Amino acid sequence: MPDAATAVSQVRGFDMAQRYEGGCMCGAVRYAVDAAPLNERVCHCRSCQKAVGAAFNARLMFRIEQVTMSGPVKTAFSSPG
Repeated sequence: MPDAATAVSQVRGFDMAQRYEGGCMCGAVRYAVDAAPLNERVCHCRSCQKAVGAAFNARLMFRIEQVTMSGPVKTAFSSPG
């Protein structure tokens, strides 16, 4: 039985498993993942609006074990509550 992300990509008729990569604005920390996202969201909460300086934040969610990070990662912050 396929996992949820695979099932969603099959229903939509395309393979969402591709390479996603990015990092911080200074380039010191990078991340990469070669997997289909668990879900896709557009959030309109105040925390996301403040974080991105826009009316919404579009994001993808992956399993943590699928994400590789490089660079001097010291602390990771998340939104409160």
